Amino acid sequence: IFEVWKANRRPSKATLEEKAADLYTEAVHEIFLPLEEEVCDTSATVFLSILCFFGLAVSFFGYRIYKVAFAFFAFLVGFGLEALVGSHWISEMPEEASTVKKVIVLVCCVLWGTVAAVLARRCREGIEKMLGIVFGIFLGLAATCLLVYALQKPLDSALGDAYKGWDQFGGVTVGVPLALLAGYLCRTWVKHLIMIVTAFFGAWAAWRCASSLLRCAEVESHVLSRHVINLLIVVGLGVLGLVAQILWQPRGERKVQERTVAGSV
Repeated sequence: IFEVWKANRRPSKATLEEKAADLYTEAVHEIFLPLEEEVCDTSATVFLSILCFFGLAVSFFGYRIYKVAFAFFAFLVGFGLEALVGSHWISEMPEEASTVKKVIVLVCCVLWGTVAAVLARRCREGIEKMLGIVFGIFLGLAATCLLVYALQKPLDSALGDAYKGWDQFGGVTVGVPLALLAGYLCRTWVKHLIMIVTAFFGAWAAWRCASSLLRCAEVESHVLSRHVINLLIVVGLGVLGLVAQILWQPRGERKVQERTVAGSV
């Protein structure tokens, strides 16, 4: 009877996963609470200041950070993939999840991460070209979707029901070549794409945290409450960060770029 009661008392795996997910959601909500609400205690101020500093660092030194952290990110990807495989293996028999199994999974994760980091350093140019192609394809598809969305209502009213479904036909007909062309053009522009993305994303993150700090400091301004002004500030910071990244790029790459420009002239 005691064993039956103990077995029924044990929570199911689904219940444990739901509780873990709820705890994770609550923890993430508590961490990012200063960004969602006007929480102005000491810890929130320190947290926002750190995020603002990191945002500015990403905006002004995004490409350099990318170069330094490229192998580390590759290590994390390899480590994470093997961790998923290992966790699935352990979850097959959770009662038999001994320390030996966990050590084996951990060692394999480290090996996978190390191999991924080494391959990433050796095949960096190929990986960057692939990333540029993928980014260009998504950019072309996004441009096609925006074009179809902008022309859908005017063309629907102009063409009528006789040409119903033109958006799907036109989207595929124009989108696929445009995506392939954008992918081909972006294959060698990974560095500049990284600079643009990190400059403006870092500027947005920095100003988001800075505006929260200003609210905590009770700085009331009708100018800062306008969306247009906030957009101009983010764009201005992003442009400054982009210019700084172009001027402060690694010396070797800058010399190569200057030689390329001089040769083309």
